[in-house]
Amino acid sequence: MAVFDTDAHVEESEETFAALQETAEFAGAAPRVIEGGRRAFWLIEGRTFPRLSGSGVHTDNAGDGGGVADLIEGNTVSDCTPGGYGVWVFVQYIAPTVNENTVTNCSVGLSAWGQANPVTTQFTNNTVTGLPGDVGSVGVYLTTDWISWGYSDLTVMFSGNYISGFETGIYLTADEQSWNPEPYEAKTITASFLHNHISNNTKGLDKGTTGTYDATATYNWWGDPSGPGPVGSGSGNTIAAGVPYTPWLCVDVDTSTAPGYQPLVHTDCAGPVTTNVAAAPNPVAINGSVTVTANVDDSQTGGSNIASAEYSLDGGPWKPMTASDGGFDEVSEGVTAQFAAPGTAGIYTYDLCVRGSDTAPATGAEECIELMLVVYDPNGGFVTGGGWIDSPVNPNYQYMSAGGKATFGFVSKYRRGATVPDGNTEFKFVAGNLNFSSTSYQWLVVNQNGTNAQFKGNGTINGQGDYG
Repeated sequence: MAVFDTDAHVEESEETFAALQETAEFAGAAPRVIEGGRRAFWLIEGRTFPRLSGSGVHTDNAGDGGGVADLIEGNTVSDCTPGGYGVWVFVQYIAPTVNENTVTNCSVGLSAWGQANPVTTQFTNNTVTGLPGDVGSVGVYLTTDWISWGYSDLTVMFSGNYISGFETGIYLTADEQSWNPEPYEAKTITASFLHNHISNNTKGLDKGTTGTYDATATYNWWGDPSGPGPVGSGSGNTIAAGVPYTPWLCVDVDTSTAPGYQPLVHTDCAGPVTTNVAAAPNPVAINGSVTVTANVDDSQTGGSNIASAEYSLDGGPWKPMTASDGGFDEVSEGVTAQFAAPGTAGIYTYDLCVRGSDTAPATGAEECIELMLVVYDPNGGFVTGGGWIDSPVNPNYQYMSAGGKATFGFVSKYRRGATVPDGNTEFKFVAGNLNFSSTSYQWLVVNQNGTNAQFKGNGTINGQGDYG
């Protein structure tokens, strides 16, 4: 094990610091820091002592002379001095493993700086917790920078880690650094984040602006079942654009007693999406059957099969629907249900809503339409009439540049057994050169509320077009 001095990049042994802490001079004095070459020292009553590190544990140039990979495991680092690091690796030749360490109240929890060979450093089952209010703190800091010796690619893997309480949970930077005297080279960070608990950070994952970032962050918990924001639709910790995060963990369950984060892998957080809500036939005869249809799809919200669907009219109870193909066994299903039309002719307006659930289980948002349902009585009589109106001048509308009398006449009725009415409607306005003549009818409602009749159809103006 080695200890990093934040001012001068100095390694000292544990024994050196243990002996220092036991001295009366150190215990009873208010030391100050002086510099000696590339080392930093405490100056206490005229005597110099190696300065206590502001950081925890690290490995430096691991494997440059061969050997086996370093294992930094089972350490507890807490209450670093401002700017201090918990556990970090620097320019490794043989990939080390950082496993089951606990870092609390350090400005940087875990970190990796470049690499000398194309190896993958692994950070597994660690717990890092930031100090509240520590401006600029980072839970995981990854960089291509070699401090004073140039830049290199970096490849890392993070799995099973708790990362919380920092200004930035994870930060990747291949940017140029002002303290590095060597010419800048744009390098690549390749990083995989899997099954990590990333929460209660001001930012979840962020990255620099130069270099290349080949990063993935799937199957992680971001502090909320809805997943990360703002590039995602969730309200959990944020993630930078360009980093894949789907699917994410939508259940934060770790029942294991083992160190680190051992989650229940549940990724179907959102219910299926409902579209194309419709009802037919419309118009419909009194007491007729109205068929509700819709599509329920989970392919973009978790990928589970559809388990059920239901509809509601005007906020009433939810009623079951069936799969159009006979069974709920696919990720996308057409769904259908029927309800009876009213027994009295009229025009009825409903809020028609449909929603679906998947096998996760998760229920999706309801999709609603305003349904104007025309209910007619094919034996309900006919309507006829005629008359005239005085049409005013309104230059904002076509055919109304002149005013005058306009005449109209209409007749509409259902023939025996017919589902649509027939008849004729005429409207003539000579001064405006307007002549409307009906060509077809769609429906007729007679004695609506006992006082009127309504019908709907199409026609031409001056023999042209199709107006309705």
